[in-house]
Amino acid sequence: MVKKQQGFPNEYLYVLPANVLNNFSASPILQQLYLTDIGFYPAAAGHYVHRKTGAAEWILIFCTQGRGKVIFDDRIWPVTRGTMVLLPPGKAHTYYADDDQPWDIFWVHFSGNRVGEYLPQEANSDSIVVQTRTNREDMAMLMSQFWEMIRTLSGGFSYTAVFYAAQILSATLAYLTFHSPQAQTTPIGNEHVTQAIQYVYDHLDSKLSLHVLATQINVSPSYLNRVFQANVGSSVTQFVTKIKLQQAEHYLIDSTLSVQQIAQRLGFTDPYYFSRVFKRNLSISPRAYRNQHGRRQQQN
Repeated sequence: MVKKQQGFPNEYLYVLPANVLNNFSASPILQQLYLTDIGFYPAAAGHYVHRKTGAAEWILIFCTQGRGKVIFDDRIWPVTRGTMVLLPPGKAHTYYADDDQPWDIFWVHFSGNRVGEYLPQEANSDSIVVQTRTNREDMAMLMSQFWEMIRTLSGGFSYTAVFYAAQILSATLAYLTFHSPQAQTTPIGNEHVTQAIQYVYDHLDSKLSLHVLATQINVSPSYLNRVFQANVGSSVTQFVTKIKLQQAEHYLIDSTLSVQQIAQRLGFTDPYYFSRVFKRNLSISPRAYRNQHGRRQQQN
């Protein structure tokens, strides 16, 4: 298969010329955050990009179908439907579509003198890729934001068009920031709760309980459950179950792992018990969930 950066059927691609952006340099608001390139590549078979010294701007990639990979800082990051990836400027990276299931991706390059204030906390490290998964309900909203930016710029690069697109981009980045892993594990006002949540995310493949978490952070189970209720609004057991089932949903949608393998990866020694917990909380069995969502995904 021929590798290519662009030129896909039904693609959209807009690049704002430097002289256009320079014309808007007098706008202090626009200079805080502005986009320089944006596009949509559907079923991008053979899509391959390698930048030895990175890009001059930040890059946000949003996968809406199919698969691909991002290589950054000697790590490989899998990209599937609903994945958003943020790449920092000036750092070598490679990304490419899967050969068998090439991705559909929206992408945008952006910059600004206050761009850091729009980004997740972990983006301040220049050796990290920020990756998050959007939930099913938010997919349509994010896709509409990208389409609105593309539609706006398709009419020309007037100040109002560029300004409007930048404001939409700010909302998209705000979503990424709010749903980033760091934001999900550090908004808590109690350090023991934060430590417990971090332990849960780091040990999803283990059998987790209130007693195990309390022992790991050296507090009493009753105290941990009390501060968890006060800060998170649920018990430790409820929180662990919620996070594990969210991960189970991702496995059922985006992998071919069997229900038994998924149960094992999430610390359930008994796959039948895992299925009962899944059905009790989501009102559907894991197999039925996979079949139902699979049909919906094929129709999109």
